Amino acid sequence: MVLRLDYRATVVGLLAIMGIGMGYNSFADTTTLVAKITERQTALGVNLLKQDVSESNSVISPYSVYSSLMLARLGAVGEAATALDESLATAKGTPAAIWGAYRELGAQVIKESGTTTVASANSVWITDQGVFKEDFEKRASEYLAASSHQISFKDPNLAAQKVNAWVSERTHGKIPELIQPGMFHVDSVAALVNALYFKAPWRSAFSLDSTVPDTFTVKNGTTKQVPMMWVIERYRYFEDANWQVVNLPFEGEQYGFLLLVPKSDLPIEKVRDLLSADLVAKASQSAAPARVSVHMPRFTIRQSRELSKSLTQLGLGVLFSPKADFSQITSLALKISDIQHEAVIEVAEHGVEAAAATAVMFSKGLAPTDHEEPKDINANHPFAFAVVHNSTQAPLFIGVIGDPT
Repeated sequence: MVLRLDYRATVVGLLAIMGIGMGYNSFADTTTLVAKITERQTALGVNLLKQDVSESNSVISPYSVYSSLMLARLGAVGEAATALDESLATAKGTPAAIWGAYRELGAQVIKESGTTTVASANSVWITDQGVFKEDFEKRASEYLAASSHQISFKDPNLAAQKVNAWVSERTHGKIPELIQPGMFHVDSVAALVNALYFKAPWRSAFSLDSTVPDTFTVKNGTTKQVPMMWVIERYRYFEDANWQVVNLPFEGEQYGFLLLVPKSDLPIEKVRDLLSADLVAKASQSAAPARVSVHMPRFTIRQSRELSKSLTQLGLGVLFSPKADFSQITSLALKISDIQHEAVIEVAEHGVEAAAATAVMFSKGLAPTDHEEPKDINANHPFAFAVVHNSTQAPLFIGVIGDPT
């Protein structure tokens, strides 16, 4: 089931009803919780990028990873629940307020509008040898619009095919094989899955005629020829001592592509190190209209990665330890075996198409005529980027580019 804007009014009404029953009836408080969630999503995405030191190009969907961890939080108790609360910013507030705020964020961010499509779907899968606990299944459906499925893991490859088909359909074929051979096995018990899809044209497209081969510095003075796009327009622009940032809006201006270019020609390792959630937030909040000349390479990235080690380094190691208690999911003993994430993004003259999916897998436990001088931003050396929902600052995708070829 895909969250869509057409039931936002219902969501707001439910929030009000829950607020009366739980002593939580402040829209301002809901707004604060939504802001906390998006802050934590951005921090999660940036910190995961920092763990990916071996890659020249990286892309991750903080929104997708966060959604799958929220599914896991529904079934966690004890230390696992505490660790997830701290990581997801769900430690404060009543449960109804927290989940209501998350659902409200989805109502704002996930939508189809004109030529823009942003779709997210959740699903929970369990072995045919067991069942989900009624309360978990109900809350997964109510709070995260998750569909429930029973599958047999006696044939792990067939089970993977079924989950992959679900993900592929909801990512328009962009993520056809999230579950790789060997990830499911006969001892697999359950999987919690999120799929995310984004497609939007630029408000002001880059002209194909303006794309020309140009030099991109990879590292240590080494250069490559890349297809460099160019446009000059009035955008929201921000700079500080180290960075130039421009928000390239998509049609309708509800979403934007943040291009974050260091003022110095830095190696990708340093770009990754300097990138921060605070920078992304400050650039989003403080950018002001300016005439900007933008040079940016056309690029495509696809990255698939297992997140257990990275999440452990970010303080979530208890999720993968014997202390982890997910007994609210099912009466079967569970332990997380893998957390698999895949993301792809294609940035071209006409716009951006991107998709991501995350699976938490469990096994058996034990324009204008403006004459002002334009700001010039030239991404001809390693840079960072983010696709954001402008009003909430929810980060759909965050990445770094060290070699666009």
